[in-house]
Amino acid sequence: MLAHLADRRWNQAAQAGAFDDLSCTGQPLQWEDETLVPPEWQIAFHLLKNAGLAPAWIVLDRQIREEAEVALRELQSARRAEPSGSGMWPDACERFRRRLAGINERISDLNLIVPSSQLQRCPMQPDRMIAQLTRASGESELAARRSPLA
Repeated sequence: MLAHLADRRWNQAAQAGAFDDLSCTGQPLQWEDETLVPPEWQIAFHLLKNAGLAPAWIVLDRQIREEAEVALRELQSARRAEPSGSGMWPDACERFRRRLAGINERISDLNLIVPSSQLQRCPMQPDRMIAQLTRASGESELAARRSPLA
């Protein structure tokens, strides 16, 4: 019954020209890849996004990703700027660990509010990330020393 009422009102509004001045009239809808969003939520999320809104967990997830990227870029920058033998690198690593501890707290908050366990995030592992960065920069320094162009 309610569906019929909604259909009738939709058709009446369309016949009255209520949708004639929409900015995207006649253009196909642009659907983005939302494979991580459960199917029953995809249309709702699409509508919210187009309205400039997002559920709290999506906003929080975006903030977490941005904070983690900034923290990693700063650590990478500290690694590149580290003169051999100076004490700046351990300090940069400790700042990175503290920042990731705060980010991991926010990940725990996120995991409590996501609508599906498939959307939960694993905590970040600062020591593993530091070790990977150290190995990667050490390998690139070694390659530069071996390079005939160096």
